[in-house]
Amino acid sequence: MTSFGRILAVVALTGIFVASAHAAPVVGSGTLLLDLQAFTGVQTSGANQVDVWQDQSGMGLDFSAVLGAGKPTLVNISNPYNGVGTTTYTGPALFFDATSGNGANSRALQRANAQLGPLNFNQESFTILAAVVPDQAGTLYSSDGTMVYTNWDAATRQIDFGLRNPNGDNPNAFKFEVGRGTAGGNSGGSGETPVADAEVHILTSVYTDSVSPSYVRWVDGASDGSGSGSFRVGTSGLPSTIGGRSNLANGAFRGHIIALAIYSGALNNTDRAAVEASLLVIPEPSSALLAMFGIVGLLGVASRRRRSRA
Repeated sequence: MTSFGRILAVVALTGIFVASAHAAPVVGSGTLLLDLQAFTGVQTSGANQVDVWQDQSGMGLDFSAVLGAGKPTLVNISNPYNGVGTTTYTGPALFFDATSGNGANSRALQRANAQLGPLNFNQESFTILAAVVPDQAGTLYSSDGTMVYTNWDAATRQIDFGLRNPNGDNPNAFKFEVGRGTAGGNSGGSGETPVADAEVHILTSVYTDSVSPSYVRWVDGASDGSGSGSFRVGTSGLPSTIGGRSNLANGAFRGHIIALAIYSGALNNTDRAAVEASLLVIPEPSSALLAMFGIVGLLGVASRRRRSRA
């Protein structure tokens, strides 16, 4: 087999996708602390099972598969999106195919320390954004919600960022929910827009730490309500978790996650919209990769010429 043929074989067998490095928008109202993108930094083994999701922010805040639990799978999807800028997202995503709402059956990824780098959720304002495709409502689990991201400090202060069914057994009522606040009561709230429809949704929550802590929810760039409560955790406690609750007891997520980003600071509307617009953008293959294939192509031509002269 020629060098050209060998390289094509490797690409075919591994399904390599190489893109330019992700460049998050420059914003003035916050600092990027966590940047997870399905198109880059995903380490897999076996049948595309995710072992590590590498942080692209430069902070090194990678998330890893939970020992003893299942793993999400890296897949390619093509799903409609009703937000601004595009009508369909076609590209990679992490599929969390939880088999029940119990966290033991989740496909969660975790980071051992609840604190994310220099951000202390107990002291600062922050913003969480995610591009997700929740499964159809009938396949989700309503008892304790279905969580995209959680960050808990034991039972005292909790951040929940995901979906909840506020109407009990109504399978079509899953909406964006943020926060659970202090122990002993749910200080959070669910939004106005049903999102369990197997379509791409961009969920954002902007938390402002002040005398009276508050938050604003956004779904696909549109306001989805607001509220108040102590949505903060300290620097120790249970792991930061993607795809379930931090204690893995419940709240397992079922669906696809395309991107997840966290900023210190409450992003203003201009910055928030810029970051949201970037979450579904897949960079073109890098010039280095294109150059490599150009060189490989020339090698292939040269090889064919040598054979024809023999």
